[in-house]
Amino acid sequence: MAEPMFRDMLSNVLVSMSDRIMASSPGQAPEVPSFDQPKPMPAPAPVPMAMPGEADQAPVSTEPTMKAPKKAKKGAGMDMVEVARLARDAGFTGEALVTAVAVAKGESGLNPKARGDTTITDATWGPSMGLMQIRSFNKEKGTGGTRDELANLDPATNMRAAFTVSGGGKNFRPWTIYKNGAYKNHLAEARAAVNALGRT
Repeated sequence: MAEPMFRDMLSNVLVSMSDRIMASSPGQAPEVPSFDQPKPMPAPAPVPMAMPGEADQAPVSTEPTMKAPKKAKKGAGMDMVEVARLARDAGFTGEALVTAVAVAKGESGLNPKARGDTTITDATWGPSMGLMQIRSFNKEKGTGGTRDELANLDPATNMRAAFTVSGGGKNFRPWTIYKNGAYKNHLAEARAAVNALGRT
């Protein structure tokens, strides 16, 4: 029973659609039910084919080229092993050699051109100079003496002056950094530099 009824309903729908098409005005296209057409999908971007031999090449970046970082400028301080060698050549040995290098690091930062104590100069004493901050003596300026301000800008001369001032490495009390104990902060590094002398 259901099947004839469904057939009749379908027939009525088809007749109704036919009447609508035939009822269109002359010269006009028949009214045909329309359905939304799916929007076309964009075509995928073409993938370039690798040419023979290109598989092993690194891809070329399209990012802006960055400039290579500039090399850091070498600081004013000398290499600690080099300072240890100067101290040894000046006559320091054993634990006094380690102490001398530690004092140099604390006093000048291993800067052979260091100039300190400039606010306490007077008619007799000049500034403290060089690696070991040898306090200069004005009357010795230009003479090449132990406390010559100019001569002590040379690191080897400065270390020899320190050997003299320290009584051959026996007394470092003329150096403030020794008296206040701050030189101990550099002892480990100084000892490593002295030990490295045997490998250079």
